[in-house]
Amino acid sequence: MQARGKLAADVTLNKLMVYPIVLLLYIGITVVLFFRPSAPGYSIRENFYFLIYSIGALLLGIALKHFVSYYLKGKWAEVLSDSCFIMGIGFAVFLFFFYLLPNGSVRIASIGILILAVSVIVCRISELYNARVFEGSLIKSVSYLIAGITIYFMFANLYPKVYLGIGLNISIGKLIFFSFIVLVIFEMMSLLDFMENQIISRVVLWFRTNHKTKFFTVLLIMYLLIDFRRDIMGDAVLVSWIFIFIVLIIVFIVLMVKLSGIANRKPEQNLSKHLQKISFEKIKDITNVSNCIDDFVNNGNKGGIIACLYYMTYKTGIPIGVASSIITPLVDCKDFEMPSLTTRKNYIVIEEKNRQNRLIVMEKVIHSLELYGRGNFYGYRTDSNTMPKHY
Repeated sequence: MQARGKLAADVTLNKLMVYPIVLLLYIGITVVLFFRPSAPGYSIRENFYFLIYSIGALLLGIALKHFVSYYLKGKWAEVLSDSCFIMGIGFAVFLFFFYLLPNGSVRIASIGILILAVSVIVCRISELYNARVFEGSLIKSVSYLIAGITIYFMFANLYPKVYLGIGLNISIGKLIFFSFIVLVIFEMMSLLDFMENQIISRVVLWFRTNHKTKFFTVLLIMYLLIDFRRDIMGDAVLVSWIFIFIVLIIVFIVLMVKLSGIANRKPEQNLSKHLQKISFEKIKDITNVSNCIDDFVNNGNKGGIIACLYYMTYKTGIPIGVASSIITPLVDCKDFEMPSLTTRKNYIVIEEKNRQNRLIVMEKVIHSLELYGRGNFYGYRTDSNTMPKHY
């Protein structure tokens, strides 16, 4: 066993050395071709700086990522490893535009790419604080602010007249900035959890999740209210205000209908019914799905639902790799940390956040099962060993 472990470690180390070797080979080739006085590309090397430096930065980021992930372990090591790769991409894109387009405004705007890379890293760091009640939301809000302000100034530098003319005038920098501000407001609504109300907690959870969809939705609404209205209505003040009123009324109605459904539903009951309806024809004798889901969502007990899911995958012959991928989020689910000493109010808040977090995990598992039942494997291998059957 020790020999096998040592061999596996040697193989991993040998694989690790590939990245710096590729980087050194790349540096050697570019020096031979472009940077020696007698090199064939010496006189035209400046025309290729945008490729030479950007590819070098990307390779360096990849090499650093794998070195960090090999020599350092833990959650912060993962963040540091990802940060090396993100900054590698950031510097690669920055150097590409900096040398490809020597225009002064483009070069100044390209610096914003590095700041955007930093905002992505800050957002990645916020994931480390998912087990805290408010720290994660605060850090993620900071990353949104950095991204929004940076993009605003990048477009302001590229298009001093504010508008990006592509048939219609679009103030893209301003729209993105306002959209990020709205996301910050959504994220910071976690402060409302102190009100100790389950309905409010469900509503807050909706605001704090699925931000990609919400971002583009807010972006579209902002465009309709600002640029589209100005292009279509012109100086017709009364018509413009009527248009704004109609758009806001529609948004308000849709939002109220959505939030009303979230506030009044009992998610764990809907989940249990949904899971029982998933079309696995071989499953005929599961009777405690609802109890298992309730026990996990409300009390955090994983044993029953994991056993139930294992039984489902066993009966349907789902490959081991696929079954593991489906159940892993449930196994890895961790509750928010409970302080050693806290008030009853804070205790109730953390308990509700734990329940909501378990609910999200359960929804993810059920969604994966449903996708598998429809034949959407999303890259899972279907020829791997299936669950062993014992007779």
